[in-house]
Amino acid sequence: MIRNRTLYTVLFTLLIILLPLPSNGRRLGGGARLEGGSSISNGIISRVVECVDGHVATKSYTLVATGTNFVSADGCEFSFSVNDMVYTGNTRWSNIEMTSEDSIMTIRMDEPEGRFSVCLTYRLFPGLPVVAKTITITNTGSTDLCLESVDVEHLHVSLSPIESWVMRQYARHKTVGTYIGNWEDPLL
Repeated sequence: MIRNRTLYTVLFTLLIILLPLPSNGRRLGGGARLEGGSSISNGIISRVVECVDGHVATKSYTLVATGTNFVSADGCEFSFSVNDMVYTGNTRWSNIEMTSEDSIMTIRMDEPEGRFSVCLTYRLFPGLPVVAKTITITNTGSTDLCLESVDVEHLHVSLSPIESWVMRQYARHKTVGTYIGNWEDPLL
């Protein structure tokens, strides 16, 4: 729970490693400002985040060398619940501020009723295909808030499923197909 009128911060960090690729030591400008959005890039990966009509969403998450985009536009960026109400990047946020410099992009937004604010921070590391994303939720109201079910990175990955040999029903049946991972599949 987030308590008291003073500001409390809940911090979660998620490191996403796309591919362990060798670095060529190049560093792009990063910090390009787009219409309604911002981007960061370190020469290996690039991430573009858009803010349109109070909604926040990753437009592209691209491996620069191949141009492969790993996400589609229908993700909700993040999600959490406060007092049994679910908030995502698709929630209509107010007072959205985006800043981007070098390898850090920050998005600050307020809940429409003014009970709390959210700050998303994206950080790239030179020469590594890694993005660290941090979400900070600050109680700005006068009442206690119950924060639950925090999902820092909620993206819709656009990669096609991989077909392979799958051992089903506790490795008694060998099939070709996509691994789904239901109650009949053993954890190896």
